[in-house]
Amino acid sequence: MKHWYVFYTYPKSEKALKQELEKVRYEVFLPLQKVTRQWKDRKKIMEWPLFPNYIFVKTAKEQVYHILNYPKIIRYVSFEGRPATLSEEEIILISEAIKIDQNICLTSWQKGDRIQIKEGILKDYEGILSEIKGKRNFGFYLKEVKQMIWIDITKIKIEKLSHILSSY
Repeated sequence: MKHWYVFYTYPKSEKALKQELEKVRYEVFLPLQKVTRQWKDRKKIMEWPLFPNYIFVKTAKEQVYHILNYPKIIRYVSFEGRPATLSEEEIILISEAIKIDQNICLTSWQKGDRIQIKEGILKDYEGILSEIKGKRNFGFYLKEVKQMIWIDITKIKIEKLSHILSSY
């Protein structure tokens, strides 16, 4: 049975590694985000990994050690002594979350509120509301890689479930 395994890579090698693994027919997921970079004479929109130094590979457990032989991979990410995996639903969630680009304005909600998306492609997903640079964003915490992904969504598409104390 195949699972999505999480691998830690050398800096700035994620895209090249993705191509290498796809050449030998591995299913690879590398979520990218658009980032504007400013130089003295120009601005450029570039795609950077959402999770720097991480790549996700769908493979059988027996192949994990074979993938470790690629020179751009440092190690696999482990959780409780075993290789960390993401579910198919979490991979879909990340894929869909990076496609959303909407601003929100929440007034009666606060940092740490547990919320749930009520409509659209991410219906029924839950996350934690957090405040960043004056904007409120919906966060998905992925315990396997100990990172949060953030998206902006409209108030009408989410519902407050409860308030929790967040400790990341």
